[in-house]
Amino acid sequence: MSTVRTAPEPRSALAALVWNYGGAAANTVLQIGYTAFTARTVASSAYGVQATALAVLQVLTLFSNAGLATYLLRSEDLTRQVLRTARRISAVTGALSCLAVQAAAAPCAALWHLPLMEPLLRILGLQFLVLPSTAVATAALRRCGLARASVAADLGGQLGGMLTGALLLALGWNPYGMAAAFPAASACTLLVATVRLARSDLPDGPDVPARSMIGLSGTFTGYGLVQTAALQSPLWLTARLLGPAAAGQFSRASLTVAIPLNLLCQSLHHAATPVLARAHGQGLPLAPKVRDMLSAASGLAFIPFGAAAGLGPSALALLLGPGWESACGLVPLLALNAALYFLCSIGYAVDEVRKALRGLLVVQTAVALSVLLSVGAATSLRNLALVPAAMAVGPAVGHALQLAGWHRAGLVEVPAVLRAHLVHAVIGGSFFLAAHTGAQYGRSAASSTALGLLALLPVAAFWLLVRRNVPVFAMAASHGLLPRPARTGRP
Repeated sequence: MSTVRTAPEPRSALAALVWNYGGAAANTVLQIGYTAFTARTVASSAYGVQATALAVLQVLTLFSNAGLATYLLRSEDLTRQVLRTARRISAVTGALSCLAVQAAAAPCAALWHLPLMEPLLRILGLQFLVLPSTAVATAALRRCGLARASVAADLGGQLGGMLTGALLLALGWNPYGMAAAFPAASACTLLVATVRLARSDLPDGPDVPARSMIGLSGTFTGYGLVQTAALQSPLWLTARLLGPAAAGQFSRASLTVAIPLNLLCQSLHHAATPVLARAHGQGLPLAPKVRDMLSAASGLAFIPFGAAAGLGPSALALLLGPGWESACGLVPLLALNAALYFLCSIGYAVDEVRKALRGLLVVQTAVALSVLLSVGAATSLRNLALVPAAMAVGPAVGHALQLAGWHRAGLVEVPAVLRAHLVHAVIGGSFFLAAHTGAQYGRSAASSTALGLLALLPVAAFWLLVRRNVPVFAMAASHGLLPRPARTGRP
């Protein structure tokens, strides 16, 4: 039986990246439209309760997925037997997680003093019946190099879920329709992905016992739990100490920044991680690929989120409408936190592929503890504006530890990585200053956003002219992924 063919590298990574970022752009448009609709139909307090409920469910999401998506994506060989075992495990963990949510809904509502959390948790918990199988199916598609099919499944699921949520909200099922969108999205994604996988020509291999798969994937789950504590603790603490209205403002701003963060981060993960996994499985040196991955991550972290920090407040005010002023003010620091988290998250993938599990645990524990301590101190002062600044401490500490570990392993030269970070941060900073300055002259959210975008154009044109000195462009050009800029002056 023939195996699934993959394109030569780095073209296979480029093709996957193009599809992933194309899907990311379409998904972003969907998310923005749906966010604008729900902001005008759902109260901030109700949104805060659902955001808190979703943050609580992140722990069970990791258990239900059992690290299987990570296992498949980083698998050196994907066979029918591997996929079959993963599907069986996901069906069991999904059913158990759904039952656990139904049992824990009332105690969680009592713990956070949020009565609305109970029915929302019960509805959201239904997604676990299909969510683990969905994660397995889409991860298998990406590992097979079927990026286009995976993107189609994700987009189809998101569209189906949003349409379901919007229809139910319009019919008066408020705010429960917003929660129903999640199980609907997972079911739609699973349907599309399963149909495509059925036509994939996976190779046969030896039987894979569930116990052996659970062992390694369970390790990934453990790391995910620590990572989730770092990501979700700011919202948990905000909801518990500052109340549902503050949690609603914070979660709206966080979600808006998280939309591009998750899409950019996942797209780079899904495109580059299989390349790293194959190289590691073939015994090839990882250092060049790690350096390229870090250069791409650095550019994607600082440049887009620099622009987002400047444009974000006015754009969010335009998107959400009146009543969300506190959320708009949180965007610049949340964008900085997103850039740092992006770098740290890409580093997690590098260490997972290398199976440097001890170092990974040290970094994630340091990040979680730093976030808990800093955010705990910020929320104790009853000042919501301090929370985004406190959040940035964790990923900054984590990435510093990652660089130290990679330097000891001979994977990177720290001065070169820091130089790339500095160049990209300067570019992002110039984007922030331009957009922020331009937005100050607007008299409304729409005019401020338009003027901010207009102010970005000359800055973007300047950096485009000197792009041969920008590390991420130079890296892409060195692999033939972009045309080399023409040199000026005498040779």
